[in-house]
Amino acid sequence: MVGRLQGRSAVITGASRGLGKAAADLLAFEGCAVALIDLKAHWAQAAADEITAAGGRAIGALHLVRTRPGAHHVMEEVHVADQFAGLAALALENARLYQESRRAVRERDDMLAIVSHDLRNPVNAIVMLTGAVLAREAADDDEAPLMARDEVESIRAAARQADGLIQDLQDVSRISTGRLRVERRRTALGELLKEAADLFEPVMVDAALRFVRDFDRSLPTVLADTHRLQQVLSNLLGNAVRFTPHGGEIVISAHVVDDMVRIGVKDTGPGVAPDDVPRLFERYWQAPRLLRAGSGLGLYIAKGIVEAHGGEIGVESEIGAGSEFWFTIPV
Repeated sequence: MVGRLQGRSAVITGASRGLGKAAADLLAFEGCAVALIDLKAHWAQAAADEITAAGGRAIGALHLVRTRPGAHHVMEEVHVADQFAGLAALALENARLYQESRRAVRERDDMLAIVSHDLRNPVNAIVMLTGAVLAREAADDDEAPLMARDEVESIRAAARQADGLIQDLQDVSRISTGRLRVERRRTALGELLKEAADLFEPVMVDAALRFVRDFDRSLPTVLADTHRLQQVLSNLLGNAVRFTPHGGEIVISAHVVDDMVRIGVKDTGPGVAPDDVPRLFERYWQAPRLLRAGSGLGLYIAKGIVEAHGGEIGVESEIGAGSEFWFTIPV
């Protein structure tokens, strides 16, 4: 870390509330006042000591202010300012690296918790069903089939569940590193939405939910990755079904607004607490008021997909009145 001197005028960047008396005494000179200002602010002074991290990346600016008109900084003051800039850069860079390492550890622990929890059920199902098949074979009962059709379907469903989680984790990795690929082609949005709604129609019937489609009569074609948009819609509709009680209503809508298409999924579920809304699209996060349902990756992945298309995603919710999750796609 280095503190590079660029000028000999005034004001140390930082936060004045956090400056201790000892530090202030060290920086006090005859006829020279030192003040700390928010590092994120922009400074009007022309002369400043730039605080730089390794590689020359600027992370702040150090200014020295004289209260006595016509006075000039002496070399001792310049030297102290230079040394302080170096120490400040070192402290700030170390704090940043420490926070990054803690975040990496949390993400690793979160991922391990998700994998160990969500893979256990499908793996246990596969182990139990295949164990039953082996037991029948050992009994040498020629009349009984080794495996019934419903057992085969259960094994396939469990395998798909495990594969889905693996795909989600891979998508999370791609999004966090900026490598998520979307293969955009001209797509008839009306047909895509109809296909997604048709897929969920039987699910709505089984859950005793009223399912309403509210689309503009003529929706435009959009440049989109059909598979990825279906993934977003499946996540939003699946969440709506999961959290809407029997007898409730789910509305899927699509309307052109300026140069965007706004697509929404509205439910009559419990709603989301205002304190939880800002964290809804974080990876691994789930509202503590709700029972654990899924890996907590779906909305994070949906956000990454929508943003890769140049759109936005958000939610409007009221406790006890339900929620509407929406996203936009450029026309």
